[in-house]
Amino acid sequence: MEKTQQELQFLGFFGIFKESFRIIFSKPKLFTQITLTFILPLFIIFRLHHYLAYTFASKRLIHSILWELSCYLVILIPSTLSISAVVCAVTFLYTAKDVTFKKITGMLPKIWKRVSITFAFSFAINFCYQILDERVRTSMVRLLVPLQDHATSIINAKNIIGLIIVYLYLAVGVYISIIRRFATVISVIEDLSAIKAMIKSKNLIKCKIGVAFFMYFVFGNCFLVIGGRINRVFSGSDGGHLDWRNGVGISFLILLKPILDLVAIVVGTVIYFSCKSHEVTMKVLTTQSHQMNFKSTWWSVLDPLTE
Repeated sequence: MEKTQQELQFLGFFGIFKESFRIIFSKPKLFTQITLTFILPLFIIFRLHHYLAYTFASKRLIHSILWELSCYLVILIPSTLSISAVVCAVTFLYTAKDVTFKKITGMLPKIWKRVSITFAFSFAINFCYQILDERVRTSMVRLLVPLQDHATSIINAKNIIGLIIVYLYLAVGVYISIIRRFATVISVIEDLSAIKAMIKSKNLIKCKIGVAFFMYFVFGNCFLVIGGRINRVFSGSDGGHLDWRNGVGISFLILLKPILDLVAIVVGTVIYFSCKSHEVTMKVLTTQSHQMNFKSTWWSVLDPLTE
């Protein structure tokens, strides 16, 4: 690879983007196969499930829980396969080994179990957070909206404190999401799953937490805009008809979404290697053993996947 293992630790926001695109364009056929085989079907399945959930939406908690569980069961296999395939591809490219689509698909059965366990654990955390999120939002609305009989200005101590709480709460939510997503990448490369992968994720991401927040913000807004536009068209809120202009636009967005998913997974994997490079450097610098060097330590962390 163009970047050496030591150089990866110095990648910043734009450096990680540049490295991610360089990896994708170095093997366009491979990543196209992965996108068409794993990521695009996942997107189609998710959209169909989302449409059914929107059509048969219910305010009852038990129905919401059932829909969440069905969503998990529907996207479990394609999600774990798509993430695992992309992370495996990037890892093999960094190990300078000959990587083919057949080799990657042959690796997936070996790592699918631990990745699925981490994904299930991540889903449970996300589900609990969503329930808490609904309660917090309701409380914040009551706190932030001033009573007409007692307040004439929206700028007061009560609202300022409420806004601070909201921003802190959102920051915690983003942090949890970063840890969850990063843990899945770790489960693919290292022999860790569930809580161990989460702890590893929390400790490893520290050196790039600012970059990870910015990445989450960029991709989150992109996914929000694309998903919102697609939802408006299929829900009929754009006028109830689909002319050729809207058809071309939606087709473009449907193709763009899997590509963004691919880039997001590659970016997450590059961040992992950047953090791992920093961790290995610190380990080499702090050890008193002359037998340990950067290269041997670096390869050892990839043994669970590349052996």
